[in-house]
Amino acid sequence: MISQSGTNWSFVSEAQLEDFVWSHLEELFGVTPLARQFSVDNQICDILAVDSEKRLTIIELKNSEDRYLVNQLTRYYDALVTNKSLSESIDYRKSIQLIGITPTFHRDNWSDKKYNRLKIQFWEFNLNQLAKSQFQFSVKNLETKEQKNVSFGFEPVQTEIQILEPPRKLLKMLADTSEGKRGKILEIRKKILSFHERMKEYSSGSAVLYGSAKNKTCAELRFDSKRNDVALFLWIPYMIARPTRNSQQCIARVRIWTNWLTVTDVGHVPKGFGNMVSQQEFLIGKVKPLAKLLPKPRRKQNQKVESRAEKYFRSESTRKIRLLGAISEWDKSNPHYRNGLALPLATYLQLNNKEHSKSEGLEDFVDLALNTWLEKL
Repeated sequence: MISQSGTNWSFVSEAQLEDFVWSHLEELFGVTPLARQFSVDNQICDILAVDSEKRLTIIELKNSEDRYLVNQLTRYYDALVTNKSLSESIDYRKSIQLIGITPTFHRDNWSDKKYNRLKIQFWEFNLNQLAKSQFQFSVKNLETKEQKNVSFGFEPVQTEIQILEPPRKLLKMLADTSEGKRGKILEIRKKILSFHERMKEYSSGSAVLYGSAKNKTCAELRFDSKRNDVALFLWIPYMIARPTRNSQQCIARVRIWTNWLTVTDVGHVPKGFGNMVSQQEFLIGKVKPLAKLLPKPRRKQNQKVESRAEKYFRSESTRKIRLLGAISEWDKSNPHYRNGLALPLATYLQLNNKEHSKSEGLEDFVDLALNTWLEKL
């Protein structure tokens, strides 16, 4: 009846959703079943029900977002009222209740409802697992906030997704990594590939990517020769401009600075490796940053002028002073990739409304990327 996609549960089909609602009409809406898949004037109504006073309720069900829900309810209403179908069981002198039930409502549904003269109720449903074999079906009226819950038992059938051997390109990336790090990276790979049956692993250029298509990517692995390490990129929610009233969050390709257990920094890198560095990398002088972050050396009498890069790599005190100046000048909370400095974890969480999260775990970021990807399917 229901199946799992990642961490989410859904009905296997719209017919299964209809079976469930039909069986629980009294609990959910206080009405009695009358007819289902009822045909009138070439319109097929999902569910018809009546209350104790023979007042009609028309229910349209969708197992996924659908932009035509309001149009369908309007046509069903017109066909039933015009033909006075099932008049022995329905009192057409009384108002008719119109209900749409779906896991999410398309924005066109709201536009259609706004200018429709009929009073249509929007009920959003979800399935939650309460215990191993105990689930709850919840529906919520998006205008009145009224909520109804129905608990039921179900024994999930566990189907393990077969994980193939790593591709040659990934094995080449991991060739010189320590055994411990190699194991952690392969565990993350397994977590991603086990998430959903539509999750695939494929190569593109020098990268190994994970997703269902190139425009529906979840994660990416590349070997960063500058750092002599494997780099991880995730597609997660991210602010790509200074936080203002007009700034908007989007799904962006984000580099994750990690030891493969915890996360320290994140940064928006639209393609390739970019030139972004973490603040710790800047202080250590490990990787050359953007030119605008480099110090401007002063000419000393009778001495050769150092290049900006030479001074950056030579002097730790210069790096410390320059980092403080860069943070002050470009503002550490500016997450745009042209800033050149990655965001410390705490700043990312604050900017993306996750400041209450205390976790620094890489698995939590991978979970965020997986569920973000699942929403795009």
